[in-house]
Amino acid sequence: MIFGLIGTLCISLQLIPQIYKSIKTKTAQNISYLFILIGSIGTLSWLIYGVLLIDYWIIFTNFIILINFSILFLIKINKNYDK
Repeated sequence: MIFGLIGTLCISLQLIPQIYKSIKTKTAQNISYLFILIGSIGTLSWLIYGVLLIDYWIIFTNFIILINFSILFLIKINKNYDK
């Protein structure tokens, strides 16, 4: 149980440092759209799987990750739009 909780926290928070760095440096130029796309598709697939199983840990974890990928995508398109 404890390893599942630690894994959930780590996976859910994995994009926070990149989001922070992108906001701080005001650039997301080095972040690949393909990275965001593949990560989002994988996360959305896990989210759907969690909903089908009615597994709240899978739903919660992947919902948080999908929000993080969405934030990263918004930063990316906003920073590229200004250039």
